Amino acid sequence: MTTEISHARIGAFKAIGQSFGASFRHWRWLSLTVLFALLLGWIAALPIVRQLKASLGFNPSAASTDLGDRIQAWVESMRAFAGNTEGVSQFVLGLLSCAIVAWLLKIWLASGLVGSVRGGRGLGYRELIRVANAGFWAQLKQSLIFILVLIVLALPAYFTFKWSSGVSKVAVTAEQTAHAASIVNWVVAVTVLLFLLWFDLARAALSNMSDAKPRVRGTVMKGLKTLFKRPFASIFGFVLFLLLGLAALALISAPLMGIQNAWIALVVVALATAVGGLFRVMRLETLARISR
Repeated sequence: MTTEISHARIGAFKAIGQSFGASFRHWRWLSLTVLFALLLGWIAALPIVRQLKASLGFNPSAASTDLGDRIQAWVESMRAFAGNTEGVSQFVLGLLSCAIVAWLLKIWLASGLVGSVRGGRGLGYRELIRVANAGFWAQLKQSLIFILVLIVLALPAYFTFKWSSGVSKVAVTAEQTAHAASIVNWVVAVTVLLFLLWFDLARAALSNMSDAKPRVRGTVMKGLKTLFKRPFASIFGFVLFLLLGLAALALISAPLMGIQNAWIALVVVALATAVGGLFRVMRLETLARISR
């Protein structure tokens, strides 16, 4: 069983390499990656985004360290954001452009993956669109739920980190700073554990969707067993998503301008493509084994 799993992992990584090799031959889709990166850099350089970043504390020199002042500044920024029709329209237009380009990138990725799985034979664009949009709304719902859970779990860690930064600035003794750092470490560890548990429980719930009314206790136990018996997929997936999130955070908070933001966005796109390609190839290989 272990040998089969190892061969499956090796085959998945080989398929990823083949998929990227086949995808890079589609220069049209590759050029859209650069366009997507430029759009992300353009959104990050908008004045309204810089104002929101300053109010949220991403610019310590321009933002107050007091929590009440920061919340008040954030509310005022949201009011200014709602009243700035031109800024809102530019921001929404940029998001829609990124969504359209991301959809095209999804088709580009599917072209390489399907071509590699089918022995190098390419597909027509109509068939590529049909394959790429299979289960689109279900995937969109799962992605939104994933982002929502990630934000909810990350908020306590973020505010604890900001609190620890404030304590370290006004701390009198080193013990106070060490105590605040230990609290941050515990909160981050609990957050990571909760995210891993939720991630495996979600995978277990998706695998049990054929049941009309799956029992919650059975799903929880299955998720716990999966977490401790097969930690590779959970930990590896979590690390990749964490890297992607850190890269996105660097894109939002880094005080960079112009093409440098676009280069950071290009790294984000590459990481997202790698994560999507990994799980898509594993899913395709699973479907191929089932069909055989």
